[in-house]
Amino acid sequence: MRGVQKLGEALLSVGALSAGALNRALMLQRSTGGRLGTILLEQGLVTEETLARALAKVTGRSYAHWDRLRNAGPDVFTLIPAKIALRTFAVPFDRDGRVVRVAMRDPNDLAAEDELALVTGRRIEPWVTAEFRLAEALERFYGERRSARFRVLSERIERGIKPAGTPTLPPPPPPDLRGERTGPLPADATPQPGRASDVWKITREASGEIEIATWRPTPFARPSTPTPTEELEFSVDEVEGNAAPAEGSGTAAAVPPRGGSARRKEPASPAPGASGRPAEPISLEETRDRILSAQARDDIAEAVLDHLAGTSPLVALFIARKDDVIGWHARGEGVSRSALRSVTIPFTAPSIFLNVKLSGTPYQGVLPDLPSHAALLAGLGRRPARCAVYPVLLKNRVVAFVLAELTDAGLPPAAKDDLAALTGAMAEGFAALILQQRGRVESA
Repeated sequence: MRGVQKLGEALLSVGALSAGALNRALMLQRSTGGRLGTILLEQGLVTEETLARALAKVTGRSYAHWDRLRNAGPDVFTLIPAKIALRTFAVPFDRDGRVVRVAMRDPNDLAAEDELALVTGRRIEPWVTAEFRLAEALERFYGERRSARFRVLSERIERGIKPAGTPTLPPPPPPDLRGERTGPLPADATPQPGRASDVWKITREASGEIEIATWRPTPFARPSTPTPTEELEFSVDEVEGNAAPAEGSGTAAAVPPRGGSARRKEPASPAPGASGRPAEPISLEETRDRILSAQARDDIAEAVLDHLAGTSPLVALFIARKDDVIGWHARGEGVSRSALRSVTIPFTAPSIFLNVKLSGTPYQGVLPDLPSHAALLAGLGRRPARCAVYPVLLKNRVVAFVLAELTDAGLPPAAKDDLAALTGAMAEGFAALILQQRGRVESA
């Protein structure tokens, strides 16, 4: 942990990073794992050149740039056996007489340096390089496949594409979601001085009492997308998943064309069922790798549901199209997959999704009693007492929603960071699938 702190201090000292940005990166690191330098590159907070200078400063070693690293010949990289290179996370890239220059993730690891000297029979000169570049070199020279996370980061940096910026959010819209009263209001529905309430009770002439949802956006920083979304132009069909899947992929588009009435294809046998869950939820880091490695949109959904299993008793995913929201996937007791996939809520009608889309911020609270939510409740199988709805943003456009039921304790700060990172990874996955589809079309 000390090395991480020193790297952050070095970047702060030269004005390459603000204290706020560093704190956000450290919080994200606790959720996703990986080195601080990797997080900073993914978020577009520093350039590779800036990171190189900072790593050289904090380690006191020269930095091995990729141009030097990738040109290592067989007479050099074969000096270190693959199993030792993988264990020490080190790659030799140059030699000068009895001296071998080795790029390392931890160039001041004396035990690793001694082991490499013993194996090669030469003096080792450790150099430092970024974590993702070492992973790329290990794949290039020793056949150790990189994680999807490092592949995406390498591709983005090689193409010179910066992550999408974080625009200033507009103020949330005024509370205008209204529904007919369907039953008695809760006893505590009337707002009280000094107390926040999710439901307001008002009286209007002959119409009687009606419910109006009050929308108080929670603090939310739009997650920047480390995939090439800033320069990625996409069509409605690409986001909705209407493009035909690759031949032999075995995965059909999950939704019909916008405005069509085609029947959605149900899976032959439900995946960890509408109500079934894996024994243990998967980590955010594993979820991110699965999302970035997805070959179809439903692969993204399954990874998200596997991650949230055990965290929330009910989780549902929705696709945001141009004119409406449609059901996608869900898990939880009582969920009807077929009913959920038949959900269509137009953006012309008041709904929880409309408000989140307009404000661009997550919602936490009771699910308002609105006519447009009737089909939603049928798909969920019941009305959640409280829920959180998070938007998935791709190039500043909402393309999906994550709805998770909350426990009585609400959503702790760590869970908020987790959901924000999760929706950011989903946006990366959507962008990666669009690029994959385009590549298949161009090569066809």
